[in-house]
Amino acid sequence: MKPVFRCLAVFVITNLLFSCRGGSASTAVKQQYPEGRIIENLYAGNFTITDYSNYRNVVVRNGGSEEYSYYLYRGVKPDIIFKDKKPPKRQHHIFIKIPVERVVSLSSENIVFLDALGGLDKLKGIDLQKNTSVREVKELVRAGKIIQTGEGRDIDTEILYAVAPDAVFSPWTGGDYDGAALLGEQGFPVIVTAGWLESHPLGRAEWMVFVSLFLDREEKGRELFRITSDRYKALKEAAEEISKEPEKKPVVLSNMIYGDSWGLPGGQSYAGILFSDAGAIYPWSDNDNTGSIFLDFETVFSLAGDARIWLVNSSGITTKEDILKKDSRYALFSAFKDGRIYNNNLMETEGGNPYWDEGTAFPDRILSDLIKIFHPQVSGTEDLNYFKEVK
Repeated sequence: MKPVFRCLAVFVITNLLFSCRGGSASTAVKQQYPEGRIIENLYAGNFTITDYSNYRNVVVRNGGSEEYSYYLYRGVKPDIIFKDKKPPKRQHHIFIKIPVERVVSLSSENIVFLDALGGLDKLKGIDLQKNTSVREVKELVRAGKIIQTGEGRDIDTEILYAVAPDAVFSPWTGGDYDGAALLGEQGFPVIVTAGWLESHPLGRAEWMVFVSLFLDREEKGRELFRITSDRYKALKEAAEEISKEPEKKPVVLSNMIYGDSWGLPGGQSYAGILFSDAGAIYPWSDNDNTGSIFLDFETVFSLAGDARIWLVNSSGITTKEDILKKDSRYALFSAFKDGRIYNNNLMETEGGNPYWDEGTAFPDRILSDLIKIFHPQVSGTEDLNYFKEVK
């Protein structure tokens, strides 16, 4: 057998073995992958997948040394010998039989992932109705078919015990408000997610694959991510073609000041990458911060006072008068005087905003909006997904 066909055969056999419920692995496969076969992610850096003969190890990291390790299996629970020979911490090493059937989601983006994967029938609890933009979930809460548990460290564990979930998807935020560690200590099967730590938009979207593993719907998860990724890259290429000439690249300003601090996306942050991929000039694009940077009003005005486009991205802003009520100095900006201002609240209703949860799962929709806003001479601004103009 030629080498290329031998590798292909091993790959197919391994995947068939993992897809068979309760099936035992052959000695050949165990020898082929004694240490496990790593399945590479395309963009996401905060979770890894390692394929073994009769289970998968999915590890979530929060950018530091701490991690949560999940052992996904079908049928009989695997007998794993841990290298350090010590009993692992209960909340950090969790065995999960897949597919999970009773799910609680404590983050709005994971609800969108569940919805896209066809898993809303498994959703039995959420944090608070006002945090999600998925209308069907809101209706199920009102009908009493999905319960509200509360959020952060104020979660009602008595309600959670009554739900008896076999998976609690919880954002891993750290600090005093993080409920994941608290729930883990009480024995709940907490599945921590750290998609919000991914700086690349497609890195956050790839957490669709992560959630799909627990539903045992990996093929669908990867297909949805592939479609999103392909469309995102096609839109980016189109924006690059449109903005080849520097004069066709508009300068964009983002967000508003709160108190004495104006929080802005770092140049290598989620929003900073979106601005660049949509063909705009962002005054802080050379900043290598993957999170937010905080500046005073005068500094922002000195660098972005002439920006022709302003994305305010703030709740409660629908008119220019609303902006001036926040701070009369905003009238000094060119975008306010004779440019264009947009807010990401086009679909905001009942407390939820699809921009923040649906847009996380499908960043191609946000990129499409930004291209239409930045380059109206080519595509116009009709049919926006999340933004509307502030006049």
